[in-house]
Amino acid sequence: MRQYARAAMDLMVREIRMAGYDPLGIANAGIVEATQDSIRFTLDIRSTYHGDAPDGDTLDSNEDVRYALYTVDGIQKLGRETQGGSPQPVADNISFLRFDYMDTNGNATAVIADIRRVKITLTARSSKPDPAYTDPNYNDHYRRYTLETFVVPRNISSPMIASTTTMPAGVTTTTPATTTTPVTTTTVTVTTTTTPATTTTTTTVPPTTTTTTTTTTVPATTTTTTTVPVTTTTTTTVPATSTTTTVPRDTTGPSITNITRSPSSSPVPRDSSVQVCATVTDLSGLSSVILNSDRDGNIAMTLSSGKYCGTIPRHNGKTTRYYIYAVDTRGNTSVSSTYQYSQNN
Repeated sequence: MRQYARAAMDLMVREIRMAGYDPLGIANAGIVEATQDSIRFTLDIRSTYHGDAPDGDTLDSNEDVRYALYTVDGIQKLGRETQGGSPQPVADNISFLRFDYMDTNGNATAVIADIRRVKITLTARSSKPDPAYTDPNYNDHYRRYTLETFVVPRNISSPMIASTTTMPAGVTTTTPATTTTPVTTTTVTVTTTTTPATTTTTTTVPPTTTTTTTTTTVPATTTTTTTVPVTTTTTTTVPATSTTTTVPRDTTGPSITNITRSPSSSPVPRDSSVQVCATVTDLSGLSSVILNSDRDGNIAMTLSSGKYCGTIPRHNGKTTRYYIYAVDTRGNTSVSSTYQYSQNN
């Protein structure tokens, strides 16, 4: 019963997550039918002539999928229909199946174009009754196992994240430096030379007067050398290269470990409520952590001292089964093993 339920849920989650896959952008793939009893969606993953390669339509096998319950010989089954054909059995003895649809803000929606998340609830029933067991909710002797999960159709609502400014830890981005050509300096020397000049002055006096000749030498003009620096600067700038880094998508469900129960004794004392705690972590962050009891349904778990805890009310004289399931912010899910305990009457 549990194997059927988990296998059925796993298949639906994997395929609904691919709804709307349309790499060529011309197949118009997406969610086609969205009711509480069934879901139908299309995707482009195959080619009529080239095998497993998109070809721009949703007419090939396994490209138009519908999930719903159907009954054969009194046995209710989960059926998978492709390309409008007859339902094929995925799991037997499925007593309940329901789909709920939410928009970007987590509100319920009936508008197909607004769907961003799908909640799936599935209940499997044992194939044979157990005379020693009575289900108080159905007043019969069949055991039941319920799973709930959330799916995000990624090709409709959650594109890859690309960043040109924020890098993941450990990634180093190097911007090319600006290159400057060394400066060249040219020195021009200008030399001016003046040849010394000699001036002679002659004075003539009347006869009988002594003639005096005076020679005056004018000093040479000082030679001045002037150095004029000529600076030529050439700057070459190499254009910066823009870098785009794609952050890998988180496809792993939350980690559920260290599950404890208090009281831990078995059977549990009469009139005692039971607290179940677990360590739940996820790289993308957590959307919800739920404790599911076969007698109380879903019980919200709250974070306290680093662990998520929820409380199951007393069930004197009964055996209670429970498990934990968690959903991260990207719609990945995880389900713990199923545990049980009995309580004194």
